[in-house]
Amino acid sequence: EVKIDLVVSPTGAELTAAIPGVDRVFIAGRRLSDVATLLAIAFRRYDYCLDFTRTDRSALLTMLSHARKRITYERANAPAKWRALVYHEFIKDPARSMHTVDHHLAHLTSLGVRNSPHSPALQPPKESRVAPDQILEKAGAPASFHIVHAGSAPVEKVWGVDGGAELGHQFQWRGVVCVRAPGA
Repeated sequence: EVKIDLVVSPTGAELTAAIPGVDRVFIAGRRLSDVATLLAIAFRRYDYCLDFTRTDRSALLTMLSHARKRITYERANAPAKWRALVYHEFIKDPARSMHTVDHHLAHLTSLGVRNSPHSPALQPPKESRVAPDQILEKAGAPASFHIVHAGSAPVEKVWGVDGGAELGHQFQWRGVVCVRAPGA
């Protein structure tokens, strides 16, 4: 039987209700009161721990998990002396040349999952849709629209003004309302 625990920061806590298959959610912030979360993780025993963020806080949580296999992605600028103490396996994937979802799915290859037929999907509970729907209705938004985020932290992934405008024109030509979200 597979049990999945998810550790998130307080800012991502509201999104966890939309992630199917999660058995338990831990919220780990930077407050003294979060010590209880750290202890709860330390006293559980895990087979695997996938660290998707590779921050100092996530490294601490990964180490506290006592997982038999602790996995994260390779990062060239990380201090080598700490890596072997915290992680057992490093995913080599070109994060800058792939979509974030594909980058995170690369962690699953370490668990033997390859070419899964299932696409990751969020399933927001109905009650979480009320506020956004009210905001959209009040703003006069159409029932169906696409949001395009044309920016990214790595410069090579930024669409630029011309690319974003062309995409907007293509959507408009097909009768789809396009909202452009500001880039990074």
